[in-house]
Amino acid sequence: MGIETYEEWQLGQLDALIALGEYEKAYKTYEKAVRIYTEVSDLPVSEEMLKRSRKISQYLKGGYEDLDDIQVSFLEVAKKSEEQVYECPYPNFMDVYCSILRLGARIEVVSCLMQCTIVNRKKLPVQKAVAAKKGALLLQAIKQTLRYGDIFTQYNTSRFLIILNHTKKENGKIVFNRIAKVYEELGGNRRDIDYQITPMYQE
Repeated sequence: MGIETYEEWQLGQLDALIALGEYEKAYKTYEKAVRIYTEVSDLPVSEEMLKRSRKISQYLKGGYEDLDDIQVSFLEVAKKSEEQVYECPYPNFMDVYCSILRLGARIEVVSCLMQCTIVNRKKLPVQKAVAAKKGALLLQAIKQTLRYGDIFTQYNTSRFLIILNHTKKENGKIVFNRIAKVYEELGGNRRDIDYQITPMYQE
């Protein structure tokens, strides 16, 4: 078994033990793996193994982490989502909305709330089956269009709510046109969708 294959196997073992809450067994497995690793390789222990070590140590210390460790874990999560627009469930979306409002009470924040909806030719709601099919296309269009820093949620089958950060109301049409363009490229009809936008801070 090559050293890379051995490490992958050990990482899988560690993840399984951590998931089961067997932290002492995980620590012993880690120590054994590192000992074998250093005996057969001149390379330093990989960052993935060190991540498992930090996680195991955290639980063995009763869940205590110093501030630097906490920040590292936050940055790891943020780095993984760097290339993705932030999609979240509706309750989380409400929390984010309220947090931005609180932030705006202290500093100037330019953000808008946009709604994108599947509609019929009369701009009225469509049947659920139609909404589900077209809503799936709209979901993909939104994911492919929004910028890093924007946030959205699927409110229901046919309606999406979006927080556009650093965007003024008058620029909402530009954002919607980008979404509509991608929606058409995915096979939808521009007339299937409509939007509304309002500033999060009313003057």
